[in-house]
Amino acid sequence: MEENTRIDKPVLVALRKKNPKWFATQKIGFSILGGADGDADSERASSPLFNSKELEDKQNDNDSKFNGGFSREYTLSFICGRMENGEIKLNPFGFAINSGLEVYFDRQDYYGVTCDLLAKVGVETGFGHKVGFGFDFLFGTGKSCGAYYHLFNTDNDGFVADENIDGEPYTAWCIKFGGQVYFRTGLLQSGGGKDTHFFIRYVKSKNPNKMPDAKSMATHSTWFEDSWHVGLTYFF
Repeated sequence: MEENTRIDKPVLVALRKKNPKWFATQKIGFSILGGADGDADSERASSPLFNSKELEDKQNDNDSKFNGGFSREYTLSFICGRMENGEIKLNPFGFAINSGLEVYFDRQDYYGVTCDLLAKVGVETGFGHKVGFGFDFLFGTGKSCGAYYHLFNTDNDGFVADENIDGEPYTAWCIKFGGQVYFRTGLLQSGGGKDTHFFIRYVKSKNPNKMPDAKSMATHSTWFEDSWHVGLTYFF
């Protein structure tokens, strides 16, 4: 049996007793990550009273900032192979189909904490080898961030107090989907079956809010539809 196709850990379970062609295994991962949101999608206020330079300066003070966080994930892998002399021999390319669940949390100063609850389905090569590559499609839900920039502030009696632009950050639940690519290696850890992923992840968050026409007269709305993260996942 070739050394690069042998798996000692985790335990591989045959999906059928006689002449099995597929084997399953599972693992838990912990990630640290960092990234940033893309440019904000804007719903322009219909009021001509907004000072575009002041509004732009206000947004630049708050947006495109670094956010950091962590995640936990569960992965169930299916690997094709065969039994040979009572031992499991995987396919020479280490081809595997992965499924699972990922839970992400990150934070940035102005907008606070956001989260992703995503299912994943993907493929990889190099399972059981010292290095490999993979791709996952992600879909689910979570909280993303946006902001309202109000032109008018009112006092307790409902009268206009000033005409300064006042920012109001918020988070909202929404539909999310995206993908991630990763390079995996077992060279950084001792013991079979453990590996580390270096990943790049993109998620698109659909805006769940539609600003009423009456409110849009004095409010500029922004929403961060795109987000990017890079990170490191350690699998147990």
